[in-house]
Amino acid sequence: MSELRITAATVGHPGGGDVVHELDLHVPSGGVDAVLGASGSGKSTLLLAIAGLLPLRAGEIAVGDRVLSTARRTVPPERRGVGWVPQDASLFPHLTVAQNIAFGLPRGERDPRGERVRAMLELVELGGFGDRAPADLSGGQAQRVALARALAPAPSIVLLDEPFSALDATLRVGLRREIGRILRDAGATALLVTHDQEEAFALADRVSVLRSGRVEQHGTAEELFARPRSAWLATFLGESTLVPATRDGDAWRTPLGPVPVAAGAIDDAEAMLVVRPEQLKPFAAGVPITVRDVEYSGHDRLLLAEAEGVPGTVLMRMPSAIGIELGTRMPVRIHGTPHAVPLAGA
Repeated sequence: MSELRITAATVGHPGGGDVVHELDLHVPSGGVDAVLGASGSGKSTLLLAIAGLLPLRAGEIAVGDRVLSTARRTVPPERRGVGWVPQDASLFPHLTVAQNIAFGLPRGERDPRGERVRAMLELVELGGFGDRAPADLSGGQAQRVALARALAPAPSIVLLDEPFSALDATLRVGLRREIGRILRDAGATALLVTHDQEEAFALADRVSVLRSGRVEQHGTAEELFARPRSAWLATFLGESTLVPATRDGDAWRTPLGPVPVAAGAIDDAEAMLVVRPEQLKPFAAGVPITVRDVEYSGHDRLLLAEAEGVPGTVLMRMPSAIGIELGTRMPVRIHGTPHAVPLAGA
């Protein structure tokens, strides 16, 4: 396996405008990274370019020391050494499990009873399933076979195109853990493309958030969630209330009361504080909010409220054992030191 390097890549579809703009991305050898974005952000277009199915209009894609794409030259998909795991497994229904895995091997090595196929079956914990038909597999088993087929020829990099989207929620959680283990056991360099934040955060070492064909921010899940660079990213990556704030020495003055300025905070005189629902707490001497709706989820209640001076909805979590009536006025304060983002783009 080898590192993936994408430098200033611009990609578009034939007859259309640019979809991905001057994008930089680096996945180290053996790393499992994710590209996270909403529908239309350019995720699939980027994946097609890495696979060699779309040419670059500018920039470069390389795996290890080998340049795969430039604006002038594109290595054909079959010669790239790139494995692909699609959304719905896409196994050949007329072939057995072992034959499906062997299909990914070079001609002359496609022995469904060979050592490589047996090793792949063991890797994905499907030893003994080689003679089964795809129709006899569960959705999760089929996706593991698709991963084994992609890994069989020892590709330089494995691309995973929303591989869990066709599965029900319960199966999806278990399978992503299994696939994460399989990729790391195989030492694979892998890039996951997904619209699911939980999926990206759970599976990947690092995440690049794509917005309108550009990387909004790249980092670990913890970095992105705790220190988003923009108000857009803060709300995209989780429930939050954006609270306007004015700098006053070592504190922010806000409609929900004063808040200490966090170490390393931006120097702007005005900002928006990213207040997560769990950072709002009941406080007798606090600022009142008015509850307009309540979402019960079993382990807690999410209060949807309003407060004077705060645009939009104020979100706050409470234990599910505490009943809250609509119209309740509750004094609260902001707990801790919320992250501040610039007003621009808020």
